[in-house]
Amino acid sequence: CATASAKVVAKNLATLLSGLRHAAGADVPIVGVTYPDVFLGLYLSKKSSQRQSAMRSLTEWQSILNPTLRSSYLAEGAGFVDVTAATGAYTPFSQTTSDPPYGTIPVAVADVCRLTYYCQLQNVHPKTAGYTVMARLIVATLRKIA
Repeated sequence: CATASAKVVAKNLATLLSGLRHAAGADVPIVGVTYPDVFLGLYLSKKSSQRQSAMRSLTEWQSILNPTLRSSYLAEGAGFVDVTAATGAYTPFSQTTSDPPYGTIPVAVADVCRLTYYCQLQNVHPKTAGYTVMARLIVATLRKIA
């Protein structure tokens, strides 16, 4: 599913970025971002299939979706921020932490619970802490490309 989706994302993003670049002009910096891997929150499910989906999501984000996004943005001369990596999503599941109210869970899962509403509400949107991380990463990238 991720491979097929990545092809659609690449095609649509190329069209969008081309139009955006044309409208904004060559001198306006563009920064593309990924997102925290909210699917890591599925690890908290009591269903083993959901937990397996959480673990598979790492490979899909790291090996399929994010490289597609990166290539698309860089092809258009834009900057790129891998928020997924910067928010700890690729931390091995063997590294755990105690996180009330969930108990001992992988650090990557705790990070996504802290940065997004997914674990509490199954809402993919970041909390203030998540948006703050993303904003800082974007500003740092803009300083490099502007």
